[in-house]
Amino acid sequence: MKNLGGTDVPHTELAEYFDKLPTSRSDRLARALELVAAPDQLPGMFVRSRARFAEWQSDEPFYPKPRTLSVEHGRELSRTEDVQARLAGRWHVEGDEQLDFVYLDRELLLARNTVGDKVERGIEVDLLLANANDRTPILAEIKISKPGSMNTDKDPFYALVQLLAAAAQAASTSQLERLRKHLRPEFPILNMSQLDLYIFAVNETRATHWQELRDCTEKLARSLMGDVEVSNWIRRIALIRVFDEKPSRSLRIVKDFAFTASDLPLVGG
Repeated sequence: MKNLGGTDVPHTELAEYFDKLPTSRSDRLARALELVAAPDQLPGMFVRSRARFAEWQSDEPFYPKPRTLSVEHGRELSRTEDVQARLAGRWHVEGDEQLDFVYLDRELLLARNTVGDKVERGIEVDLLLANANDRTPILAEIKISKPGSMNTDKDPFYALVQLLAAAAQAASTSQLERLRKHLRPEFPILNMSQLDLYIFAVNETRATHWQELRDCTEKLARSLMGDVEVSNWIRRIALIRVFDEKPSRSLRIVKDFAFTASDLPLVGG
């Protein structure tokens, strides 16, 4: 995900919070624990950021021309492009068929704008998917770990904040219509009132504080989906594990956790 420079697109509270997340996992864990201790804080940031961004509109495509992946991508799961290449098609999520999805596109700049000033806080998401059962749009972030190593991409908490900042830029009537208009025509999205958010954690990791950050993310996701104002726009938040099935180059995709607003008592409003 990238934040680009310019002045036309509204600056949001969530984009600023994301920009200022610490680089070390220990410091990010401290931020995550602060949010867990104040469960209204993150939902409030989303609600205010979404309302701020809803004033902005564009009818442009999300990128100037179609992008392709090379035949080299996907041989190993070491880069975001490798996972994107492997995920083409329809996928079943072990543990919850309601999470099954279809790949639609990658690296969408949600606030792309070539008229007037350039994008200020344009957010690029790793994947755009659709729920395989009802075609609800899914914004997804990929976080990759080197198997059995302490080295890892950013953690689930970092990805959750990314996705919420992205959702604040996508969760409006005009932006959801823009998603529908510029998707593959052979697989149109039918449910255009809400979004799902998926975090893909690729490979096992032994990185310090990763599990604690994952546990905080689970608590925050539950709080978000229990907030009536957030659930007006976000239907579901899920953490999904992805494993490389060598030598077939297939993937094993397994539910870690998922919270759906309709399954939880709602508060706020």
